[in-house]
Amino acid sequence: MRRPIYLHFFDRELWEAVGATPVESYITRSLRTLLLGCDASLYCGLSLLWENPALRDSPFAINRSIVEFSRAGAINAVSQYPAADEFIETRRELYKHDMNRYPLYYSIKAGDVGAVPGAATVKETSATRELSSRLDSWAQGGVERVYDGHQASDAVKRAVRKALFERGDRAVTFALFRPYLASGGRVSAKDEYAVRRQISRAYTSHYMAHAFGDLATGVPGLSFFDSLSRSFPDYDVEILGDLISLCGLGRLLSSSFEADRLGWVNFASRRGSDLFFVNACRNFRVIVRTLHHLAVDGLRTESAEQSDLFGIRAHMKMSINSYLRKTSVDVEFSQSDYISKLAAASHLLLLNVQNQRELRRAYEMADAELGEKSPRLLLATVTAVERDAVLRIAGGITGAEPVLEFGSRRGYYSLGNVGGVDVFLVQSEMGTSGPGGSIVTVADALDDIKPIGVIMVGIAFGVDDKKQEIGEILVSRQLQSYDLMRVGTDHAGGEVLTPRGDRVTASSSFLSRLRMAEVGWTGKRVRFGCLLSGEKLVDNKDYRGELQALFPEADGGEMEGAGVYTAAIERHVNWIVVKAVCDWADGNKSRNKTRRQAVAAEQAASFVFRAVQQGGFQVLLTSD
Repeated sequence: MRRPIYLHFFDRELWEAVGATPVESYITRSLRTLLLGCDASLYCGLSLLWENPALRDSPFAINRSIVEFSRAGAINAVSQYPAADEFIETRRELYKHDMNRYPLYYSIKAGDVGAVPGAATVKETSATRELSSRLDSWAQGGVERVYDGHQASDAVKRAVRKALFERGDRAVTFALFRPYLASGGRVSAKDEYAVRRQISRAYTSHYMAHAFGDLATGVPGLSFFDSLSRSFPDYDVEILGDLISLCGLGRLLSSSFEADRLGWVNFASRRGSDLFFVNACRNFRVIVRTLHHLAVDGLRTESAEQSDLFGIRAHMKMSINSYLRKTSVDVEFSQSDYISKLAAASHLLLLNVQNQRELRRAYEMADAELGEKSPRLLLATVTAVERDAVLRIAGGITGAEPVLEFGSRRGYYSLGNVGGVDVFLVQSEMGTSGPGGSIVTVADALDDIKPIGVIMVGIAFGVDDKKQEIGEILVSRQLQSYDLMRVGTDHAGGEVLTPRGDRVTASSSFLSRLRMAEVGWTGKRVRFGCLLSGEKLVDNKDYRGELQALFPEADGGEMEGAGVYTAAIERHVNWIVVKAVCDWADGNKSRNKTRRQAVAAEQAASFVFRAVQQGGFQVLLTSD
């Protein structure tokens, strides 16, 4: 559950506590970055909308975009007073000692009240009472953060306590303390900012505690308050802003609201419930966390992670420039459909992160941290030509080199993320049984990698050179083992062969995904049917004829599928065999062997990756 974000940069007092004037462009950019880049709810104190001149279009009108976002529920204004006129009346009482700084409360007319929002959420606690209590605790010697070596003097703290004791019904603003702090008619800058910052931190902490909230980091000018954040760098507006720009929506962060009003209103109304937006924000979180881990590793100091937010952010931005700016995110959608564009473009960004060797370790740490690890898919091959075809096609899709990984007994190629699944490749020895055969190799791989399933990819023999061509793809709707047989004798003393091997049906979910990939496929013909599997390397026309007589519905055969089935079925994972014809087992296997096998391996691997790229494997259960 993500914490809601308190919009501290709406607070004029925070800006003044660091010697700055609220900057409307910084506030606008930060707000829109959070709206577009995260799915956490956003809230602020209602008084902030009334008191900050940078949030108003005119003396009597709060910024139109904020009003629209509030009406759509994208921003929640919080106050003890739900009615706007009641709220105004209480403010007039509280700020009568400081009227010049709060003109809207005293100049607005009854007829204008409806033009500004009231409270969307009511809180029971009083910010003024809480603020008074926190400051009194600090003035009595409570925990104090020291800024630039300056600690408030005992005289300053005594002045604060006296002002609080004599406060009456006045609001806790710096104007309350000024007369008590003045020496010779003026307050020193050190004393003023020491008190202002205590007020601002206490006020912010109160509103964060109200909703168990968090706040954004990286707001230009307000880095002093970044230490209050509970989840840096998840809501860092500098980093999120860069990612949104890479998604092609950077102009929305600063353009006129009226120029994009239709898109913003549509977005705000969907933001809280749209699954595509949730997915886009999940993509951003994984990317941000990946960049953060990379930065911390790069700085190689534990203290950097705890305090040097500027250094970490700078390193993260360098990583964006180095690794992500080359990503193509030219995704065309309706001008007013921001969510679809965010979802598609953020997915492309995430794929780029997943498939870069330099980011792999940091990505896996981020993925595990967020509990959103991509499911895994295992591919299995036997020959070098099969392996090389898979590696070549995977590299063309991901743009990355395979990463070598090692389990307790086997080595694997990590091929990157394709279609929402992390794809791994293992290579077995020829045949089903024996050291390194498909049974033990695939069994070890399933135990090490724990995938949703395994696809055996490669080359097979066909049974009819008149009806089949080199490269025709055979998908094992069923798999028939032909080695296990009863050799009997008929009444005339002749040999009688009776098959005893299993005939099994491949995982229906894998079959479904592969059938969908057939639509629009421009490669060799795809045939879904029965595939034979046995230990014998068949290259004899007569023996092939015997097999055809026993299994007339078979489209071809190979040597490792039965082992894949055995390993997968015992571990309750999906399985299927996809192999393409490289010969017809007729005694001519060596003729044009290299070319034929290369064509067949290329076709089988291409078809499998087409199916995986289309998506759908990432939502499968472990087995049917």
